[in-house]
Amino acid sequence: MIEKAKYITNCINSTGKAITEMVDKAKDITYETFIKHVDWREISEMLGYALHPSQGLTLKNDYHVSYAKSFYKDIPCYYLSWSSIEYIFTR
Repeated sequence: MIEKAKYITNCINSTGKAITEMVDKAKDITYETFIKHVDWREISEMLGYALHPSQGLTLKNDYHVSYAKSFYKDIPCYYLSWSSIEYIFTR
């Protein structure tokens, strides 16, 4: 089992330099790849998504959200971009 990456910060609470470097090095990934490395329940609850489609919009079904892997301050990370805010996860 892969140890899940934990939420550490978002672009609002970080430095512009760290975020710019992270975004410049990013590679797009799918939702499926993202959830292999990040606990989707944690971010879903943080952002107010339903945990099941019968309850409303889920993170998986929101086509406005994008996912990437990169490096945040030289540490491998995964992040999602939601409403132009990057939420960053590392191990």
